[in-house]
Amino acid sequence: MPTVRTVFLPYCIEINDDGTFHILNRYYAPIGLQKRGHVSKYKIEGLTENNLISMGLVRSNSEHHVYFFYADCTTPTTSPENWKRYSEIMEEFAKYEILDVIEH
Repeated sequence: MPTVRTVFLPYCIEINDDGTFHILNRYYAPIGLQKRGHVSKYKIEGLTENNLISMGLVRSNSEHHVYFFYADCTTPTTSPENWKRYSEIMEEFAKYEILDVIEH
């Protein structure tokens, strides 16, 4: 059964070759959806891979440029410490300005 966390909270961010980002939930779908489908690409001012790492995101082991806001062992809803960590990352992430949304 899906939870609000798995559908509505960011789980990972993917950096596209053109410098835009996909922000996905635990289903690797757009925030608010349970199935993969139409994904908007976002231009985010000043956001880089180094910024994501300094916020505490962890890069995927795959060839894709995917960074995770949390892992299964740090799921935000499993402990106050995990929620605090996720909240601190979200606090930093929320400061970035979206310059453009590209629908495709």
